[in-house]
Amino acid sequence: MKIGRLLKKFRELRGLTQKKLGEKTNLDDVRIRQYELNIRSPKEDVLNNISSALDINPEYFKEAQYPYSNEDVIRLLFKMEDSIPLSISSIVIDSKRDISLNGVFFLGEDIKSFNHALEEWRDMQNKYKSEEITSEEYEIWKANWSYKDQTSNQFFDKAK
Repeated sequence: MKIGRLLKKFRELRGLTQKKLGEKTNLDDVRIRQYELNIRSPKEDVLNNISSALDINPEYFKEAQYPYSNEDVIRLLFKMEDSIPLSISSIVIDSKRDISLNGVFFLGEDIKSFNHALEEWRDMQNKYKSEEITSEEYEIWKANWSYKDQTSNQFFDKAK
């Protein structure tokens, strides 16, 4: 997903106009519009400033660089959910608990933290589907998710 689409998505989730976001970041609304339309790309310091104003982890806006880390892959899957409905479910293969994503299987002992991330995502997805959390809370959780924070919901708590 292009950065402009992500910026617009989170600006709208936060209920901000382009002008209001511009005011919060010391940019004019024309510049915000150019970023959202992918006419211009924000430099890293500007992106960090916009991320801060939207209360979103700046890493979520960046494109993953090969070789991809597990965290990059999870973020890519989060972004894919905007275009392709994804559902996480558990399966059992050879007496081991593994995670399936629409028929894609992640197996092996070295993938435990990846599986844990998928389980955490599944739990949040279920909360969203059962209306325990709002669309905004779900999207903000995904955007701020990090392997470092898997045991805490610090970003999710901020979204409330």
